[in-house]
Parts: sequence; C-alpha cells; structure tokens
Amino acid sequence: MFNSKNMQKPELFWAYLAGLFDGEGHVGLYKRRRKDVKRGYTWAFVSSIINNDKALIDSLHQDLGTGYIMTETRPNVNHSDSYKLAFSKGDLKQILPKILPYLRSKKRQVELIIEAIPVRSDRERIYRELRELQPTTSSRGRPKKNAYP
Repeated sequence: MFNSKNMQKPELFWAYLAGLFDGEGHVGLYKRRRKDVKRGYTWAFVSSIINNDKALIDSLHQDLGTGYIMTETRPNVNHSDSYKLAFSKGDLKQILPKILPYLRSKKRQVELIIEAIPVRSDRERIYRELRELQPTTSSRGRPKKNAYP
C-alpha cells in the first residue's frame, strides 16, 4: 500500500505512468462467482501494466512501492516473456486519481472505476458501461480472449 512518500512524486512521473497505462495498461471491473454470497457473485477490480521489459516493470514497482509482479511465460519460443505489475483495489484508490488528468485512451474507463470503488449500488451500471467501452476484437480483427462476457 502507498505511503505519503510515494504520493509525493512529481507530476511528470504521474504523466509518464499515465502514458504507460494508456498504452500497456488494463483496468476492469468483473463479476466473480461466489456461492457463499447471497447474490452469487462479488465484484473484482483488476488493473495492471504489462510489458516485455522486466527492468521497466521492476522500476515502476520500486518507484510506486506497491503492486505485485507476475511473469507470463509464452509457450512459443519465438515470443518473449512478459511481466505484469498488478494492483489491488486499495492501490487503485491512490494511483488512478493521480494519472487521470494525463490519460487519453483509457480516461473514461478510469473515471468509471474511480466512481465504482466506493459505491456498491451503481456497480452494475458501471459494469455495463465498461463492457460497451471494451473492444471485442484485437487490432488484427481476432476475438479478444479477455473481452467482457
């Protein structure tokens, strides 16, 4: 989790992080099935930055002082491994408002996630709107695996 030192980064850092997030990041709100919950699901906030440059991901992790790193190994030897810096809902409360002014392509998604974090009653509406914003095909016209159901 953040501390006050992490939040005192210069504006240039947050603008840089926003640029990385616009290009390499993901933010989403998903329904996670849970039989032990009355309505049958809970909400899961997901956010990460993925890149093939491990040094970049390690540097972001160190500079932010939060998140966790995962390695995604590719089965095809011609593809590089990728590294994911993933964030918790608590991290998102701190990071997203800082990068919001600098975002371009993911600005609306981030606005919706910021709105959804403290509010439970509107999450269904926000989920539907995020689904509409999510592209269902890749840049090559193939169906996306992670597209909202």
